[in-house]
Amino acid sequence: MTGYEYGNTRLRFMRRRLLRPADYRRLLGAQSLDRMLGELADTPFASDVEGALPRGEGLARLDAALSANLARSLRSMYSFYTGHPAERVSLLLDRWDLANLLALLRLPDAPGDPGDVSRLLVPAGRLDDAALAALGAQPDVMSRIDLVVTWGLLPPESSRFLTRAGAEYATSGDLAPVEQAATQAYADRITEVLGDSTAAAAAVLRSEIDAANLLLALRRREARRASEQLPATDGSSYLRGGVLRIGMWEEIEHLKDADQVAALLTALPTLPGWDEAIDTWAADGQLTDLVDRLQRATTQAATRRFTTGDPLTFDIPLVYSFAKEAEVRNLRLVGRALVHGLPSDLVLPRIEVAA
Repeated sequence: MTGYEYGNTRLRFMRRRLLRPADYRRLLGAQSLDRMLGELADTPFASDVEGALPRGEGLARLDAALSANLARSLRSMYSFYTGHPAERVSLLLDRWDLANLLALLRLPDAPGDPGDVSRLLVPAGRLDDAALAALGAQPDVMSRIDLVVTWGLLPPESSRFLTRAGAEYATSGDLAPVEQAATQAYADRITEVLGDSTAAAAAVLRSEIDAANLLLALRRREARRASEQLPATDGSSYLRGGVLRIGMWEEIEHLKDADQVAALLTALPTLPGWDEAIDTWAADGQLTDLVDRLQRATTQAATRRFTTGDPLTFDIPLVYSFAKEAEVRNLRLVGRALVHGLPSDLVLPRIEVAA
């Protein structure tokens, strides 16, 4: 007995209820967002669409419904496990605590509420609706940092790191050290729970750390090529805990030829699909598109473990979590396509098939 038997059986059933490509084609055929919301009344999103009525109309209602559904699904997933399996599954909720925290830290300094960003937050982890509302109501970044530290959301060492980063932000106005401190706390949590493993499900989570490092290295490389003055680093700008060695990111900053960058990266043990994404970036130089391609490749690598992974391990919660997140992204895309009148032949190729 592994402790995953009951939960993984439940998730196998829940995974069968995820939307399929034919469902997205049908929703795109609804021709309006209101009709799409009506169509969702015949899916597992029905109660969330109804519950989002007070949150607004149109895309505001859709976003609120999707966030509520994703949070409810992930919390339900976690409830299926106890003991050591539950601790591993909690990492999948920690990812959303980090995403929510980063979104709130990036809010401009202003009193009031988080505005439109609130409907994109997913209260799946320790940051529930009340906590997110309290953080969003803070007037500035420093107040949000102080509240995170006061609540003890991060381990003591990470809290000290975040506090120091906040002090640096107060002087320089640079949010990057604050974001790094929050993300490093999550990366350290991966190592705490999964040890030094860089295989199977651990490789998927650690590859998200690699993706953050890669994008930072490429942005710093662009800045250097534009002759911008960057402070010398000792590698401390990059996150620990990925699959790839941390020292290589500073090397990438100084490579002049994009093909050299691609050759270095594609020779390493990255996730399937990453090599193609990186080669495409080397040809077109589009960092925004690279972010999207890496995310899609990571989702595919995660969900592929439903058939290639061990059915009685952490693989199945990982698969379900990534597939559910892809479903929500797909529905956000469909909703916006309907609002802006985009033709389905432009939208369907962007649908992530993860179910």
